Amino acid sequence: MSFKFLKLSIKGGIILLALCIICLIYISCYDNNRISGWEIQKRVGTLIEAKASQCNNRPSVPLFFTREATPNEVEDCENAIIGINCPFKSYPWTCVRIF
Repeated sequence: MSFKFLKLSIKGGIILLALCIICLIYISCYDNNRISGWEIQKRVGTLIEAKASQCNNRPSVPLFFTREATPNEVEDCENAIIGINCPFKSYPWTCVRIF
């Protein structure tokens, strides 16, 4: 009877160890290199203002960034705003996607 209990506890321990390893791998793969919504607003907002003054118009709806994004997403948005031709009537899709 005690042998079966020992066998089950070893099996349970192996399963618990495997779950811990999976959790550690998942946590270590999380990308902490994210930019806050406030920082995105400062960076992209400056470009939006510059493009609006260059084109003498802007989209009718303001764009506020409230969630974090990766540096690549923010750079894509910045490059898209820089590349827009006048008139500046709408935001690029890359910016709306991280909105």
